[in-house]
Amino acid sequence: MGDSHADKPAGKGPRSLIPLPIPLPVDERAHNRQFFMQQPSLWQLCKQWLRYHSIQIRWDIERTVARLFHRRWGV
Repeated sequence: MGDSHADKPAGKGPRSLIPLPIPLPVDERAHNRQFFMQQPSLWQLCKQWLRYHSIQIRWDIERTVARLFHRRWGV
């Protein structure tokens, strides 16, 4: 009588809204072809690496300056 699950109708509530992954058929040859066509060149990888690390260094400098002046960073 005091069981809260018995009072609720079946199929109602948050458990009925759980998404389930649905596997999609994939053509393996098309997938492999796209994988090899989309690989960046060594030059592009170097540029991306330099860009990423230059942003990190700039943020480190900004955070340090903000700390020196007792300011919030990133606002």
